[in-house]
Amino acid sequence: MYSITTGGAKNQSELDYYQAKIDGLYQDVFAFMGWEIIPPFIAHGVQQKSHQQRLDIIASYTAHIQKKLTLAQS
Repeated sequence: MYSITTGGAKNQSELDYYQAKIDGLYQDVFAFMGWEIIPPFIAHGVQQKSHQQRLDIIASYTAHIQKKLTLAQS
């Protein structure tokens, strides 16, 4: 499992930058080692979020894991 938080992005360009870096690590490192893992879950700028937004992120994270593990077992 590959889960990451970032310091936050100010705009879509920074979000895309982080995504490209994370995808590169995900593909280059883990694929090189022959690992098969579920796609990463990324939470940007959690320290800047409200309590409710953090709860929403946790709910999304839970759904992400459940969906990916269900697909992996199929």
